Amino acid sequence: MRASLMMRAGSAAAAAVIATTGAMAATSAADASTHHARRLHTHLSIVKVKAIAHHKHLIAGRLTTHGHGLPGRVVFLDRLAGRHVVKVRRERTGKAGFAAFVVDPKGTAKFVIVFEGTPRLISSHSRVVTVKG
Repeated sequence: MRASLMMRAGSAAAAAVIATTGAMAATSAADASTHHARRLHTHLSIVKVKAIAHHKHLIAGRLTTHGHGLPGRVVFLDRLAGRHVVKVRRERTGKAGFAAFVVDPKGTAKFVIVFEGTPRLISSHSRVVTVKG
């Protein structure tokens, strides 16, 4: 069976369109797989409460991003010992992004709260607070 020249040209044009859109779809899928989502900046605040019991102090902090608390994230209380940093405790933030630590230092100690970050959230740390035991 012979096909007319117009039918052959139409078939070739349709095949070209299908091949082009298929190539574009493959390119879009490849671009999507290598696209990296932007990481969000975080902020850690810290506050020291005077002695809550005999020689015990409360250190509290809040982890936020764009003013909203980040619940369920792990934050660490670090003690600065000379040039070294020592992890003292670890807590998970509450519903509004708050975490609290009770400390009982023997002498004067400096503390900082640290969030180590995630693939979507940038790490951050609070300012340093000094507690006199």
